[in-house]
Amino acid sequence: MIAALHGRQSRSMEQANSVVKPSSVKKEVQQFYDTIGWLKKGQTLFEDAYRFEDLRAVTGDYIRKCHLRVKRYLKQSGRYLLDVGSGPIQFSEYLEYSRGYEFRVCLDLSMAALVEARKRLQDKGLYILGDATNLPFRDNTFEGIVSLHTLYHVPADEQKTAFLEIHRVLEPTGSAVIVYSWGNHSGLMLIPVLIPHKIRALFKKIAKSTSLATHQGPRLYFHPHTYHWIRRNLMKGMDLEILVWRSVSVPFLQQYIADNHLGRRVLELVYRVEEKWPRWAGRWGQYPLILIHK
Repeated sequence: MIAALHGRQSRSMEQANSVVKPSSVKKEVQQFYDTIGWLKKGQTLFEDAYRFEDLRAVTGDYIRKCHLRVKRYLKQSGRYLLDVGSGPIQFSEYLEYSRGYEFRVCLDLSMAALVEARKRLQDKGLYILGDATNLPFRDNTFEGIVSLHTLYHVPADEQKTAFLEIHRVLEPTGSAVIVYSWGNHSGLMLIPVLIPHKIRALFKKIAKSTSLATHQGPRLYFHPHTYHWIRRNLMKGMDLEILVWRSVSVPFLQQYIADNHLGRRVLELVYRVEEKWPRWAGRWGQYPLILIHK
């Protein structure tokens, strides 16, 4: 089973056996998650979720449905599902992606992530300490691949390599889902900035929002490329679609969505818009779902 996963058919022995030294950025990301990000908080969640997600009850149904979008675009069954940057599989919806697979292969820079992932997956998982830019697998190995909120933490000049590596190890009839972010390049999330200050203040008052929590200690590296970068560097070489994973950012949710019935109704409307126009919402919203076929 392990022999079926390891090795590279299309690269020289010298390249395949070379040791890739992690960059300083990768070391910083690894250290962040080993020491901070994957510290357990409560029974199921980790520090990462408390820092980077809106965990209020009002957003729960909307965020759950966004998580489940990933499964819609994956091949529903197979032998191996690869999870690039798996983390600890911290949300229960993540388990659904590999429900029809025999094994989920978890690859991560963080040993803490893999230890926690094993607690969730047990013998259904295979656990590999590795780098998204140098996947230690043969070409055309995986029927399905997911990579969730990972590739924008890869050094900017190596992100293209990570995308190409995912494409390389994907089986010809399979599909890969990458949840990415446009960061400050999201046109939709720039709209609130253009609204006059007094109107924004009124919305925030209605939502009863407070200042976002600030965290002490090292910050996590984050470099989202633009839509045009994706088109220029990736679309000519692979069958790729840009759809929506989630159109609104965490700061937008926390500042403008009231924790009440009205807030829930607004998010129901947002979700319906995303479902009706997934390509538009993926292009202009906060978090695109990048779908790769082969």
